[in-house]
Amino acid sequence: MQMTVRALLMIIGAAHILTFILTFFAPEWFFANVGRFPPYNAHFLADIGAFNAPLGVGLLIAARDPQRYRLAIGLAALGNLLHTISHLRDIRFHLPPSMDLAAGIAQFVVISAPGLVLLLIFLSVSDLKIQRLPRAGRRNPQE
Repeated sequence: MQMTVRALLMIIGAAHILTFILTFFAPEWFFANVGRFPPYNAHFLADIGAFNAPLGVGLLIAARDPQRYRLAIGLAALGNLLHTISHLRDIRFHLPPSMDLAAGIAQFVVISAPGLVLLLIFLSVSDLKIQRLPRAGRRNPQE
């Protein structure tokens, strides 16, 4: 199980690094081949890349010891899930002109997978026990 978790973190981390490279250094190519959401704006694509780089690096570091770096996994899960919500909104309200509904749904499934996988990994490596706080005025929480 640990090897699977580590491999998934490395794959998703590498995907974020690839997104960084393409949007930061080849925004025209990315826009033409991956993210056709007009109008083209090289600055915003570079911004997307800038935010993907630390997510990718964080996940690659977390792959070494997922329990220790669970906060990085949780933050990457949050970022990916927010990205999923953004695409869900696109399917509901305004698909790009070059995309039909079936392609939009397929893209949504592919984009939602990393966030869901990261959320499951985060939950599996987190110790989510709720501990009781001592009442005011007590010195020993065992009393």
